[in-house]
Amino acid sequence: MNKPSMAALVGACALALGACTPHADTEAGSGPVIARVGDQVVTTSELDAQFRAAHVSPAAQKDPATIKRMVNELVVRKYLVEQALRTELDRDPVVRADLLQAREHLLADTYLDRKLAGKPASMSDVQNYIWTNTAKFNERVLMSIDQVVFPGADTAAVANANKNAKSLEEVDRNLTAMGIAHHRAVSTVSVGELKPDLTAALRAHKDGLLLVRQGDSTTYTKLLDEQPLPLSGKAADDRAREELKAEAMKGELATAAVAAYKEVKYEGAYAPMLRATSSAPAPAGKAK
Repeated sequence: MNKPSMAALVGACALALGACTPHADTEAGSGPVIARVGDQVVTTSELDAQFRAAHVSPAAQKDPATIKRMVNELVVRKYLVEQALRTELDRDPVVRADLLQAREHLLADTYLDRKLAGKPASMSDVQNYIWTNTAKFNERVLMSIDQVVFPGADTAAVANANKNAKSLEEVDRNLTAMGIAHHRAVSTVSVGELKPDLTAALRAHKDGLLLVRQGDSTTYTKLLDEQPLPLSGKAADDRAREELKAEAMKGELATAAVAAYKEVKYEGAYAPMLRATSSAPAPAGKAK
């Protein structure tokens, strides 16, 4: 069964945070009822939400096999919800807090998405973005890389244990011997998406291994190959729009952060520490 969509979580949230009732007919989505599972019902609006969550195309939404699969997934989920409600799981404080958080995330993200939808990038914006980011488009080069990835650990100890390693197979064996959880992954990345110093380091270590710390993870990376693969036409326009939207999203989040920090009034035990923070950190992504 697919992971429940955010819409489904919000629907459950309304049930959990409201008055508990054994009958969910009035709590379900609107529209005609498709199926009943105990006291739970599946409606056409919930099926539409399921289609959206699974990114099912309009054409596929008319396919009987797809409809049956999606409805059956909803049926199983409704059955599990019924069992959860019978055990009063919806009254559990942790569950209620998680449902409320899911609701807030959905509302915040949807607000930003709809706000940006009203300000789409113009063709001029798209073309300017492509012209000023040639490494991502007309001059795009793709790197194939092989990596051993492991969570943030004692990097010095790991580096020492692998100072004579000539291959990722050796790194794999050494990390296993050290009891460090890790996995191997081969991927392709555009040079235009990398920081120039990382690109230079990968090329400089083409015949060896590069140890890179990335957020909470560390990798031993091997550059396998580089191939020019320009991106043009509609594919380039679509990619440029996606990246412009992502940049606009960061701008909206930064603006929202400024407004929020002007209005916030800290209270309770954390207030002294929070008041000592003079400015808010710039958001890095969606409101999550």
